[in-house]
Amino acid sequence: DLKPVIDELNENHIRNVTETETYSKMELLLSPCDAEVAESISQDYITKLIRACRRSYDFVILDLPSAMNPITYTALEESDLIYYVINLDTPSIKVYKQVEELFKRLNMDTEGRLELVVNQKGRENELNLSDLKNFIPIPVGATVRRDVKGIQAAVNKGEPLRKEAREKKMIPAAKDIRKWVLSKLK
Repeated sequence: DLKPVIDELNENHIRNVTETETYSKMELLLSPCDAEVAESISQDYITKLIRACRRSYDFVILDLPSAMNPITYTALEESDLIYYVINLDTPSIKVYKQVEELFKRLNMDTEGRLELVVNQKGRENELNLSDLKNFIPIPVGATVRRDVKGIQAAVNKGEPLRKEAREKKMIPAAKDIRKWVLSKLK
């Protein structure tokens, strides 16, 4: 939808195609549903889109696929911060080491821009945070507790983890995410 105006992209163009999430009022720019259209998006288009969004919004959050392609690479290069989501287990560390090696081969500078987000932290984990720090010398920006019951209920209902700004009864994972976000606003 933005291709025809990509060279003069401004806030109005972006707001015309975003969808507003009901509870948070967060504006979402969804990727194309049509795979053919998605494949026609260029690195230059992504660069212009991210830069235009940066001018219009306080925060721009990109949810990138795990596969590395030119578009993903461009988005990572344009990012101020990169949060790598990891679990506390051996397979996750092995995958991270592969990603780290790929970043090096691509000469991607992640110094001071890369933080870990530990997902599904609990007593049942194979590793703990101190083990993780021994294997990966990247700062841990946040930890999100394992909360299968709370998250699964929200997923099954198609609801967000949090519906109100001052919600009293939040599930543990939502509390952890809120704590992380608030720490970044300081």
